[in-house]
Amino acid sequence: MPKVKDRGIELAQELVKAADNLDLMRREDIFALLRITAVVLGEIVKEDPREPGDDPGSKAP
Repeated sequence: MPKVKDRGIELAQELVKAADNLDLMRREDIFALLRITAVVLGEIVKEDPREPGDDPGSKAP
């Protein structure tokens, strides 16, 4: 199973492709892609050590 970051990159590529071809996609495929996106984003959030409200641009002391 790919690492979460790698899967996130793959998913981003799939989302761009889907956005470019949305009119050709079946409704079921769109829903499946959204479900996968939710799962992968959830995994990314679980791995992120920052607290809600932390500034992602600031450097830790």
